[in-house]
Amino acid sequence: MLPFLIHSLFLASAVGLTFFWISHPELSLYTLQLIAAFILLYFLNNKLKSKSLGAWKKYSLSQLMTAIIFTMVVLLLVFSTGSLASPLFFLVYFLLFGLSLTLEPGITVTLSSCLIIFFLLTNPLDAFDHLASLTSLVLITPLSLFFGKQYLRVLAQKGKIKILRQDKQKLSQDLETEEVNILLWLSLNFRYGITQIIDSLSQVLEKPNLPPKQTQELVKSLKEAKKLLTTGKLLEEKIDKQTD
Repeated sequence: MLPFLIHSLFLASAVGLTFFWISHPELSLYTLQLIAAFILLYFLNNKLKSKSLGAWKKYSLSQLMTAIIFTMVVLLLVFSTGSLASPLFFLVYFLLFGLSLTLEPGITVTLSSCLIIFFLLTNPLDAFDHLASLTSLVLITPLSLFFGKQYLRVLAQKGKIKILRQDKQKLSQDLETEEVNILLWLSLNFRYGITQIIDSLSQVLEKPNLPPKQTQELVKSLKEAKKLLTTGKLLEEKIDKQTD
């Protein structure tokens, strides 16, 4: 809420300063020079961003400065070329849509209200085209507000997709780690343990005077251990191929 109030205050001040400029004929003579100065300020704003601020504060300040510059430049151009009857009046529509995307969507309501007051103070509504332009400004405000909200929803969806991608990457890394751990266990612990069991069973079977029943059980266990060792090797090879 605080950023919205700050942005609204600065944009309202920009409209007020523009009205002050055009209300004084001695200043209006230098409107083109002022527009050129604002354009130069815009490029300087993009080049010389403050390095002492954080990334988010730097971005927010730059966007606000750009919004103020474009607001004053558009108003000066429109007023200098006929105001409500200006062929450049469509720039006001682009300004509303642009600010709804770069700042908050609700800023269009504030700016539109300021612009209506601005044009009412600087133009008599004695012509149909004046009234039509002012009416179109009122009608375009909800549309720019809608597009601004839709843009925020798209950004939110992109943020969710990014989070899902990060989760997927993390799961993939965890899976690779588990695969490495399994391969290490199969190649070291499992193989060593089964080999030790096979060796122990073989040594026991070499002893004489073993009961026949016990001998059969030992032989059966030895076969199962060798079979388990073979299966472990096949599993290790299969996992190794899948991870390559």
